[in-house]
Amino acid sequence: MAHQSKARTHITTNPLLKELLSEMVEEFEKTLDLQNRLTKEKDKEKREILESQLYVTMVRSEAKLESALKEWDRVVDEELE
Repeated sequence: MAHQSKARTHITTNPLLKELLSEMVEEFEKTLDLQNRLTKEKDKEKREILESQLYVTMVRSEAKLESALKEWDRVVDEELE
């Protein structure tokens, strides 16, 4: 049980993981903003632009999520060694 607490402490204090999580929050906020704007936009050309921007933020979110998960696993694995 103490081992789990130690790993959690390292996870919550890991600078790279903190940065990645912060970047994820920013991307999710952009995604939500674009989604809200898209639902209100009537102009077809503007909607197409917003849709492409939304896709890009979703891809970036996925990449940041993958990086954060890899770093999380690395920190936990390091603690288990």
